[in-house]
Amino acid sequence: MFRARLAGAFVLLALLAPRPGFSQTTQADITGDWGNRFHEDLWERRSGLQVGDFTGFAFTDAGRRMAESWHPAWFSLHENQCRPHTGIYGLRGPADLHITKQTDPASNRAIAYQIDWSFGQVRTIWMDGRPHPAEYAPHTWAGFSTGAWDGNTLAVTTTHVKAGYLQRNGAPHSDQAVTREYWVRHGDMLLLTSIVDDPAYYEEPVIKTTNWIRQDVTIPPYLCGPAHVADEVVGQAREKVPHYLPGENDLIQEFTSQRGVPREAALGARASLYPEYALTLPTPEARIPRTARIPNPESQIPALFGTWTLSIAKSTFNNNLRRGSISGTDASAPQWRTMMFEAVGGGVKHTTDTQVVANDTGFYRVEYTAAFDGREYPVVGSTAFDHVALRQLDANTYERIGRDRGEVVETANYRLSANGRELTVTVDGRSQGVEYHDVQVFERAP
Repeated sequence: MFRARLAGAFVLLALLAPRPGFSQTTQADITGDWGNRFHEDLWERRSGLQVGDFTGFAFTDAGRRMAESWHPAWFSLHENQCRPHTGIYGLRGPADLHITKQTDPASNRAIAYQIDWSFGQVRTIWMDGRPHPAEYAPHTWAGFSTGAWDGNTLAVTTTHVKAGYLQRNGAPHSDQAVTREYWVRHGDMLLLTSIVDDPAYYEEPVIKTTNWIRQDVTIPPYLCGPAHVADEVVGQAREKVPHYLPGENDLIQEFTSQRGVPREAALGARASLYPEYALTLPTPEARIPRTARIPNPESQIPALFGTWTLSIAKSTFNNNLRRGSISGTDASAPQWRTMMFEAVGGGVKHTTDTQVVANDTGFYRVEYTAAFDGREYPVVGSTAFDHVALRQLDANTYERIGRDRGEVVETANYRLSANGRELTVTVDGRSQGVEYHDVQVFERAP
């Protein structure tokens, strides 16, 4: 009779057990190797955005002061050269992942996930229900993380992280930051959505997404130590901390002028996060200078004064040397380009700023001042030509000839649209063995 009851119990358990395909708590296997992808937020996640680019944030006054005070030479301090990324920012950088799971041998339940990422950094997500430490407990670079499965999503909460940064251009996070993460696997893709709440520095949560693809990766060891620390800024006193005092960070002004971004938006004004903010900006008609609407034929300058921003979508770039970017895309087009025209006497001062598609945050500037008289004028900053000659073709069109050591290497045609809002530049040339034939369309910036 006992055996019959026991057999009946096993049959009942088998009937009550969830069948494959009908479970409401299916958990994805996130263990293994994952290679990072940079299809979004490329510049932020590699070497960092320009100093002063804090668009998309909603700073408190304290957060804004921290961001404004940051100096690029901050990384040169001895104590910062081996400083690891925090658990909040680390996975946003160029991090490949190796994820393993620790289980209880008796129950086979998950005790923790361990995430090893680039440069030997490790973070543990505890899955056994343990509480977070007391508020006054020590903080670490990785922080303290606990997780639980919600259906097919691993929900993680991280506290006790040391103060660090959310972007490598000075956007900070404090040691009071709390991060909620949601890990979801879609086939061979792994998606992380992180929400950072930091009331000390931000009025709104900072929300980011990061993705990886399943592939073999190698996690290099962490090799930074005393032998790898050097005086990166020769002669800098050890007690000096590079910084800017309030209102003295001129690099912020450089970013706003190049990109046509209002200063309050560049400095993380909360209102700039919402669509209604666009209604407070000048209308397109108001952005067009009067000199652009009513050309002055006597000046021999087309109606092009002001700042222009390259539209990658409307432009075409063609050269005989296809370059690949770190995101795997074609790098013939620049990441961004702006031009500024200023009236100088009977001529024009022309300044072009370009960010190339590469793993850097620098840009190069080409500038010259010339009259529309066909004579040659010197150029500063160009690797393609050392002199240019300008010739006006009609009220809205002019031609530019670029020469390198007397040889013509580039011909460019600049034509302003009838409404004064677009400038089309058709360029044919060769530089350092590369021939290029581009049609660049610029839009008038605010």
